[in-house]
This record gives sequence, C-alpha cells and structure tokens, in this order.
Amino acid sequence: MKIAVVLESSDPLSGGGFTFQEDLFMQIAENHLHLKNEYCIFLSKKQMPKVSNNIKKIEIIPFKITLRDKILRLLRRNFKWPRLLFKIKTNLEKKLRRNQIDICLFITPQMNVVEYPYVTIVWDLEHRISPFFPEVSSGGEWDAREKGNRNVLQRAMAIIIGSDVGKNEIEKSYGIFENRIWKLPHPTPRFAIIPNRAENPSEKLLIKIKDKKFLFYPAQFWAHKNHFNLILAFKKVVELKKDVYLVLTGGDKGNLHYIKSIVLKEKLEDRVIFSGFVSRVDLYYLYKNAIALIYPSFCGPENLPPLEAMALNCLVLASDISGAREQLNGCFIGFNPYSIDDMANTISRILINVNTYNEIKEIARKRSESWTSKEFVENLDKRISLLEPLRKTWFF
Repeated sequence: MKIAVVLESSDPLSGGGFTFQEDLFMQIAENHLHLKNEYCIFLSKKQMPKVSNNIKKIEIIPFKITLRDKILRLLRRNFKWPRLLFKIKTNLEKKLRRNQIDICLFITPQMNVVEYPYVTIVWDLEHRISPFFPEVSSGGEWDAREKGNRNVLQRAMAIIIGSDVGKNEIEKSYGIFENRIWKLPHPTPRFAIIPNRAENPSEKLLIKIKDKKFLFYPAQFWAHKNHFNLILAFKKVVELKKDVYLVLTGGDKGNLHYIKSIVLKEKLEDRVIFSGFVSRVDLYYLYKNAIALIYPSFCGPENLPPLEAMALNCLVLASDISGAREQLNGCFIGFNPYSIDDMANTISRILINVNTYNEIKEIARKRSESWTSKEFVENLDKRISLLEPLRKTWFF
C-alpha cells in the first residue's frame, strides 16, 4: 500500500512532542525502502524549507493549507452539517486522492477530521483525566480537545497509543473498539542513543553549572508539570544542608513567573538555576552530568525525558503514577507527586550515595536501547499492512 506521512507543523520549542515527531519522521524517511509498504511525505508548504533539505531518496509532496481549508476544518469540527461540509474537499484531501494514497498516517495528534482513511496517534487524554489544569481547559481548550478527539478518533482506521493505561482511557472516554487501538510504546529518542557526541555545551550553560552537583528537570512550565511542589520539596533537601542544585529547563507556558516567585519566596534563588530552552547538545550534557533526573509531573501516561535519561545512564526519579509504572517498570525510583515529604525524602535518600543505584541505571540503559524509533516504525509498518484487506475493498 502507499502510505502518506503527513507533517503540517513542526516546532522545536514544543519540547517532547517535536522530538517524537522528528524521530519517527526521519526514521521513515531514511529507511522506507526496507519497509513493506511504500511511503511518501506530505509536507505543508510552510514546513518545506525546514525539513526537505534533510531528507533524501523519498518522495516529498507539498500541500498548502489555505484560509478556505482552515474555515472548512473549523466548520466540520463545530457544526452538524456533515453531508454538505464533507463534500467540499481540502487541498490535502485532493492531493491524497490525486496521488492514489491508500492510507494517511499522522504522527502527531490530530484535531481535524480528514475525509480519507487514516491512522492517527494519541499522546494523552489529559483534558479528560485532569480537566482542571488551565492548559487543558481555559480559553476554550477543553472544548477544542474534546470535539477534536471525539471526531478524529471515532473515525480512524486505527489509533496508536503508547501504553495499556492510555488504551483503557481511549476505550472508556470514546467507546473505541479494542481492535482499532494499537499499543506501541514511545521509542527512546534518537539523540540520546547516538554515541560519542563531539559537540561542546554552550558557554552560557557551563558558567551556570560549573563544579555543581545538580538534579535536572527538563519540562515546559505548565501547571501539570508540578514545579511548585518540586520547589517546596527541594527546599527541605537544602535545609538538610545538602550541597545540591536544581536545574530547570523549558519554555514558559504561562507559569514561569509564578514558579520564579516561589523560588524567591523560599530563598532558593542561589540554588535553583533556570536555563530556558536549551539545545540538544546542552540537553545531552545535562543528562550526562546530573546526579539524577527528577520528574514530578502529574500527567502521563508516558513521558519522553525519563527515556532520554535512561539511555544516557542518568538515574530517574519520577512520579509513581500508573503510566510511569508501566513505561519505566524496574528502571526508576518512584515517589508520590502529591507529597512534598515523599519527594524530599526520595531525593535525600539518593544523595547519600547515588552509586547504590548503578544496577538500576544499567538495567534502564539496556532497556532504552531495545526500543528505538527503528523498532517503533518497523512494528507500525507491520500493523499498517494488516489493514490492506480492508483498505483494498474500495478506491478513491
């Protein structure tokens, strides 16, 4: 079958989402000749200059998202005129048919229905699980996510999810039959398993962390990332006169000013280092030199930073939630993200002698190398092949 991998937008500042998308995109582009199905890349014209120069030996088909397309998508999502609205085709839908595509593959979550057979992916249903966080509820965000997910998921040929926890959430939330939900865990990011990186970290970063022992938390400043309770737990660690620092990286999503105010209030400004968005080279260096990754996020069911840390032999301390237990089983030290004391005690315990946990780090490293974007794409290609008897029953 001929499969179109669709990429409409790509932003490095989006964090883990960009890493996931880029890894799968490049893996398919570089190795498509070894896969059972035929693949091509559908790129929005906005993305052409950013991506196409890095891809060779795969067909690239540009398409334009016009104002008309945007209005049509909005109407389809929000109004009940299905027959009229779906007779009008977007530029993407026209090009899919013109190029005789069998199945459209979205490697990022979609909020817009495509009038074409498609496979899509879900990272989380956090607006359903934790609808009170402002990032998934305010400004119409909850309604947009709910309408988008309901329309897109219920019409998909198949849905990719990373865990049994996530699979159960989709079944319960949207009544999707189990056979249409494919469990494919998040792969270890490629940058974390490339050996012998020669690049040097930025001078700006080195000045901040030189000769310091530090914990590392890479996360955008959303409320659900739980920086607040981490700061209070870290205060307890510092009060025990532990010679340790906390490095926070990630972009501001509306909560950074608040978190900085808490750091000042707790008189931790000389112990908490804010580094903003950092390059892959700096990220690599931070993992390799941190005492441990600390990951107190309330949300899952899967997250990429623990996988990055595991691959780079960095001990993982993470929220002991159901998704993490499934994703990181046997490869992390868990704590209750709702308990400041438990978080502080967990940090203090590993600071006594981090070498005690070398066995866990080695198990984690080996596990991270066993499931990369290569294994993910090969397994996905096999799953897509199973759809051929269905898809070949009609043509358009």
